[in-house]
Amino acid sequence: MKKAVARDKEPSTLRIFCRNFLHNVPGMTGLFIITVMILAAIFAIPLSGHNPDYIDPINSRLAPGWGHLMGTDQLGRDMLSRVLYGARQSIYIGVLASLLANLIGTVLGAVAGYLGGKFDTIVLRISELVMTFPQLILVLIEEGIILNIDKYYLSQAIDNLIINSINYAKSGTIAINLKRNNEKEGIIFSISLS
Repeated sequence: MKKAVARDKEPSTLRIFCRNFLHNVPGMTGLFIITVMILAAIFAIPLSGHNPDYIDPINSRLAPGWGHLMGTDQLGRDMLSRVLYGARQSIYIGVLASLLANLIGTVLGAVAGYLGGKFDTIVLRISELVMTFPQLILVLIEEGIILNIDKYYLSQAIDNLIINSINYAKSGTIAINLKRNNEKEGIIFSISLS
């Protein structure tokens, strides 16, 4: 019988990434802060103990204390509960805008790369044009155009979409360039949606 030879397996890319990330102090600190923020938003009801919309004029403008950890506003609403409930909306809108921008960019870039020709060139130039503007300038332009919108959440969603338009442009450019490089190397380009 032959003895099995013990081979040293090379660690996977994921294992190397996790090991390096676990030893990265700023990365772990950021992950901890993000995790605490998301958990605080998820468990806003038991953490705050107050209704964020309850108006209590007797307790208006209270300083931070045991009853209201962050104090109250001019209408007597608990500030901690308002921050925690607001975090839910902000996280939802931010994640949705990022996913939507990346989805649009990837699909548009893949279609442009597949079709090629003028459509490819136009999409690539628009992506490059979007990436040349600083994000703050794009948000200021949007605020100037949509200044009269009274809906805070709609305005915030549009802000996030504009900020994440850079992600759309990067995703689209990456997809187009992948198609072009694969054509040069003779590799068949396919996208799997699994």
